[in-house]
Amino acid sequence: MSKTTIPTGGIADDAISEEHIDATVITGSTALAATPADTDELLISDAGTIKRIDFSHMKSVAGSEAFLVKESSTQTVSDDTYTQVSFTSEDFDVGSNFASSTFTAPSDGKYFFFANVTIAGTSAHTGSHYVSLFYKNGSAVDYLRSVYQDNANETIMAQMHITGALDLSATDTVKVYAKGNINSNTARFIDKAFGGFKLAWVIYLIK
Repeated sequence: MSKTTIPTGGIADDAISEEHIDATVITGSTALAATPADTDELLISDAGTIKRIDFSHMKSVAGSEAFLVKESSTQTVSDDTYTQVSFTSEDFDVGSNFASSTFTAPSDGKYFFFANVTIAGTSAHTGSHYVSLFYKNGSAVDYLRSVYQDNANETIMAQMHITGALDLSATDTVKVYAKGNINSNTARFIDKAFGGFKLAWVIYLIK
């Protein structure tokens, strides 16, 4: 039975439960027609204890740390030598975490990266060998690499693609390295691209 009179002494602790709350608590309130501000607060149950939490702790951070860079000019490098690939043109750098051909993680988390490097030589030879890979904090990430071996005296160019996720801590760095073993001929890096973003849980607000 519903009651409209507040009992003497007020409402007891824990007296309001789900059957006492009507949907108009939500539907009758003014709608927030925009993304909540970081300091907007919501109520959650923390192991059975009701607490308030700022939206900044709940929102998805996907896209808040992302970049895409490229370079079309030729980069001449030594034969059969791992060399850092340069990227001088930014399409976007959300969070300003990319500089000097290096991505520096702004926070702990899982990140996804992708890169493209075309490696070319001045002439073909049997056994041309091309490799590209990521470096984390100055060390090769061997399990994320792209390798091409040409066994015929034909190929003088190979387009290398690498993708993968890395578990990073704040200030960890990620770079792209590559090499071309082209029988002591000068190797060149052309048509280069490098990008990435932080992986995150996405929270949906349902009304």
